[in-house]
Amino acid sequence: MKRLSRRQFLTHTSATALLAAKPSAVPGPAGLAPGEPQTLAQLRSHFINPTQNARPMTRWWWFGGASTPEEITRELEMMRDAGLRGVELQPVYPLAIDNAKLGIRNTRYFSPEWFGLLRHTLRETKRLGMQFDFTLGSGWPYGGPYVPPPLAAQKIGVLILDAAGPGEFSWELYPYLAGVGRVFAMIAAPMLASGETDLTRARVILPGGEERPASGERGGQLRWKAPAGAWRIFVFTESPTHQLVKRPTIGMEGYVIDHFDPRALDLHLNALGDRTLRELAPLASPPFTSVFSDSLEVFGADWTPRFMREFQERRGYDLTPYLPALWQESGPLTPHVRYDYHLTLSDLILNHYFARLGEWARQHGVTARIQAHGAIGDVMKGYALADIPEGEEGQFADRYSVIISHRRLASSAAHLYKKPVVSCESYTWLRFPLYTVTLEMMKGATDSSFLDGINMIVNQGYSYSPPEEGKPGWVWYASTMVNHNNIWWRHYKHLARYIRHCTAVLLQGVSVNPIAVYVPLADIYAHYNLGGLIMDGEIERRLGAELFNDLRQAGYDFDLINDDALERLAKVENQKLIAGTAEYSLIVVPRVRYMPPDSLDKLAEFARHGGTLIFIERLPEAAPGMKDEASRSARLLETLRSLGFGKTGPAAAPTTPSMARGGAVLLKDQTELLAHIKTVLAPDFSIVAPDTSSPEARHRAVENVGFAHRRTAGADVYFISNISSYAQALRVQFNVGYCAPERWNPENVSIEETVPFQYVESASRKMTEVQLHLDPQDSCFLIFSSSGEPVVTGTNLPGPLRVKQSGNRWEVQGAVPASGEYWLANAKSHKHRFSVRDVPPPKPVGGPWTLILGEQPPVQLTELKSWTELPEGSSFSGWGIYSCRFDFESWGGDVDWLLDLGEVHETAEASLNGVGLGAAWKGLRRLACGTALRTGRNELTVQVGNLWIQAVQSRPAPDYKAVAETFGIRWGTYGERSHVHTPPSGLLGPVRLIAQKRFTVTI
Repeated sequence: MKRLSRRQFLTHTSATALLAAKPSAVPGPAGLAPGEPQTLAQLRSHFINPTQNARPMTRWWWFGGASTPEEITRELEMMRDAGLRGVELQPVYPLAIDNAKLGIRNTRYFSPEWFGLLRHTLRETKRLGMQFDFTLGSGWPYGGPYVPPPLAAQKIGVLILDAAGPGEFSWELYPYLAGVGRVFAMIAAPMLASGETDLTRARVILPGGEERPASGERGGQLRWKAPAGAWRIFVFTESPTHQLVKRPTIGMEGYVIDHFDPRALDLHLNALGDRTLRELAPLASPPFTSVFSDSLEVFGADWTPRFMREFQERRGYDLTPYLPALWQESGPLTPHVRYDYHLTLSDLILNHYFARLGEWARQHGVTARIQAHGAIGDVMKGYALADIPEGEEGQFADRYSVIISHRRLASSAAHLYKKPVVSCESYTWLRFPLYTVTLEMMKGATDSSFLDGINMIVNQGYSYSPPEEGKPGWVWYASTMVNHNNIWWRHYKHLARYIRHCTAVLLQGVSVNPIAVYVPLADIYAHYNLGGLIMDGEIERRLGAELFNDLRQAGYDFDLINDDALERLAKVENQKLIAGTAEYSLIVVPRVRYMPPDSLDKLAEFARHGGTLIFIERLPEAAPGMKDEASRSARLLETLRSLGFGKTGPAAAPTTPSMARGGAVLLKDQTELLAHIKTVLAPDFSIVAPDTSSPEARHRAVENVGFAHRRTAGADVYFISNISSYAQALRVQFNVGYCAPERWNPENVSIEETVPFQYVESASRKMTEVQLHLDPQDSCFLIFSSSGEPVVTGTNLPGPLRVKQSGNRWEVQGAVPASGEYWLANAKSHKHRFSVRDVPPPKPVGGPWTLILGEQPPVQLTELKSWTELPEGSSFSGWGIYSCRFDFESWGGDVDWLLDLGEVHETAEASLNGVGLGAAWKGLRRLACGTALRTGRNELTVQVGNLWIQAVQSRPAPDYKAVAETFGIRWGTYGERSHVHTPPSGLLGPVRLIAQKRFTVTI
């Protein structure tokens, strides 16, 4: 069985320890000294008794600063009691005008009252033992009233006119330039018959340079003596995008900063960050655990006034004559000019924003939690410059699917750059419209994030909403409503508890992803023209989802890898490419045209030393960038020849792959890729036998059951989740050698030491095959820590087994839901068969039912139906109380009974004869009756909560006219209201009692 190497373990724990030494520690493996091995007992302790750092966080929206100390305290206490670790404060737009009668008073940012509210929040979070994170600003992206136009986000403008020479050419520019900023370059380029421009003969009319005045300010007339031929005149201007901060609170209206200019961020940090720290210093220094930077939704920003000088220094040539290539195709130089332009913007945003923000945070004793997505450059390196990289979910994220653009880029960066914690803004867009998200959806989205390498959950989000506003109260326009006004809030604590126990384990060790997929940054840079490249979205579009979902369903996990990690961090050891805490045995390069020679050199070294390097569809054909392009491309081609390739680019002929691992191959498509991977690399998680032999059952299993693999010094840890409404009965092979598993259940915090398994060998690979049953929306950990002979290798029994040795034999205890023939197989392939008789059949609890909806009079039901079918319930949102009486006949002491509620919309809790049975909030809505069930007459009460959408759809739309007239419309409306098919509500059943007959057999 493979274990975490000393090098891998020490690099991980050293990074964690370094961060933990700060006044505000990044949550990581707790309770261990650097380098101390994590034994199974320690891992169990983390699971059973998680630290505070394993709890989920929440974003906390303050609307218009209309907060009061009393309500701040009340909401913080509710958050703590529900299982939240702390808050990330985000002040946003007002939702009401001042109203003394309701006690609503908006508070301007930076006012003494504002800082008074911050001080109260700081005192209360400390009193409650909660974490306090702070968004440096209001809304997003960073900006505010102190940002002048020269330091605001900038863009390039282009004016074009065609001219024919020879002759004098005159162009009156002023009408076009009014209000657009400054001309920084004018270029004339000959036109070719193809419609492209010839940059090799371009004429610079006005050189670039930030010191030149705007032509529009001097009359704005262009005069030029055109040589013979057809010419295209390009006038390049720079101007602010005029983008304002999105969703700002009162007093924070203003321009978004120029993220490429260090002066802009310094201004923001000084005006907002430094002042806030000074104001709170008497209470605590630092006052926050982390500062937060949201996604960079800076639209159309593709310039900065110092760009031409920065470009010359970084790329080694004057961009001016080549500027037309940024606008239109201009021959073979075009991709190289565009690559250099985007690479320079990437350098600037990485150095002047991400790195600078992280440095400022650490200088002040806090950590930086940063969302890099939306950036124009290398987002993976942007994540790496954070202490905690943060991804984000999308719509329908409660499904088992890979999300590249946010989650996977963030988690891959965390592995490559040794970031032990990677967080996720969770539940943001699960469903449209508002008020349609359930706890079950949130559980699925949580698991989906864990499967993508996330190990910290940040709710999006908690809306501050005072009691005077009623319910549902103030709500953020676009997120899942995870606050005290949601109907299911009383049951949120169960999800928070589940997250806490999962996170406690997922923070341990390092991720095991043996495959790396190369990110084609150079191709993307070379392709894109002006307009503001959003790199993460383009990576996802280029690579597609099919490759990654196919890898996952085939039992492989992966990271993405960028040029920076290959060139600066990666080294080759023991037939693997190692970077950060990641170790890759196989690297895939999909459809790449341009590649930096340093990246290919590292990949070639990896292939020569036993690693498997796979190109798909084509080979790279050139090095990107203008400087020394010919010599660098020659070097790239020579490296490819050294790997055994002749022709490059799309003309390269696919090679016939060897069955042996190691070397470089070119495969024609993705189908060949998956086939080849299976010959050289064993799946980490292979579903070999679904519950039936039908193709449909296997398809259902691989599409809905996912895994994440982490490794500590003492164990291989697999998180496994069934994100579906189907029960899954599987046999799964794990690539851990011969090693006995334990099943840890994070929902009820139990450990099953006896799991049916057997050792198998296939193609000289030793694996452990485990029998695994997962209920709908069920998940677990399988922990492999030591070898041991299996007691039970297989069974048709559905539930957990308890085994103890009795002399030379084993006593097996369990429970079954139905009479029948059962068997247990041992390590000698002997099947012990036995019968279980007299299991009671399910007993319907058919009513009649009394239903009370809120404050309305009771309704008598002869059969269960949706509230939407009842006059009293068609527009009701809230909790309904069902009650009924039923008779029960005892079946003896060897039967346990479950209350099966059947179909529930959306969450329920039950009591039987006055004894609470617990909450049923996802998956199978079943609760153990225990001793509450008695012979004779029983009284059952079931409380069911639905969603707010039923009531909201029946009410008039909120009237924000007064708010809009006073403050302007500052919020989005696309998530608030839209037509939706009204979902069912309430208890639909059928409600039954299901027997579980206990048995004991000796094998």
